Amino acid sequence: DLLQNHMMTCRKRCSLTVLACAFTLLATAQSAEHKKPRQWSLQATWSKTTLEDDSPAGQSISVGDDEGEAYTLMGDYYLNKHIALTAGLAYGREGLLTNLGSGLGLKKSHRLDFIGGAKLYPLPNKWLVQPFIGGNVMVNPFSFWGQSGSKTYSVFHQNHWRKLNVDYALRNPTLQFAPRVGFDLYLFTSVALTMDWDLRWALGGYHRADLRFIDGPYMGQLLHYDTSTPRTAFSVGLKVDFPAKPVSEQTTNTLWGAILTVLGLWFTATDTSTPYSR
Repeated sequence: DLLQNHMMTCRKRCSLTVLACAFTLLATAQSAEHKKPRQWSLQATWSKTTLEDDSPAGQSISVGDDEGEAYTLMGDYYLNKHIALTAGLAYGREGLLTNLGSGLGLKKSHRLDFIGGAKLYPLPNKWLVQPFIGGNVMVNPFSFWGQSGSKTYSVFHQNHWRKLNVDYALRNPTLQFAPRVGFDLYLFTSVALTMDWDLRWALGGYHRADLRFIDGPYMGQLLHYDTSTPRTAFSVGLKVDFPAKPVSEQTTNTLWGAILTVLGLWFTATDTSTPYSR
């Protein structure tokens, strides 16, 4: 009986979660139908980047992909209802040997990119979800100075601490071309949750290292590490359209009513107490 009650509660929670999303979309859809034509917008995003491991095949150890992150401030200027020009600034960090170190990796490089591009929104403005395709050009004028050196690290590898010597070379790419695809999900009339994925083809730049283990079962072995040129990036953020339109009182009341209704149903579903037990 306890197992059945638990499974029933889980099903109710899942159903109510879907219902909550549906209520929220319905509550905000009425605003999207009467949106003023947007002229420009601002958005702030956080991105996770991945550089795939492209080390020579046949080595006894696989290190894995490198990772990075970026914080971006972008502006969109709408030429019409479907086409927007974009420009912005991004500050990012990328790690070397991410899986062997804490955070982003044993070594980190910092970058500052100036961004320009365009987006195409194929659907009418009244739609709550606005998918888009586009592309960016990213220029880093400070990428001519790389990092290189040699250092000994203690790393946690295969459930044991190991010492290894790393000869590294890092340089950020000067120019990147990034086709992208994504969508804006309007939470209110002028405020949207934005997500996108892009593939960044880079000119210049590299992540390389030669690793030699000093102790453990791999002592004396040399590992050559390299990453592929293109990066993939997933971004999420918030976007505000201008001229901004205030949220109507009817929309606010409908939204809060939907939230309170779902919360009431949630607590009812999670209340598993019974007046009698056998």
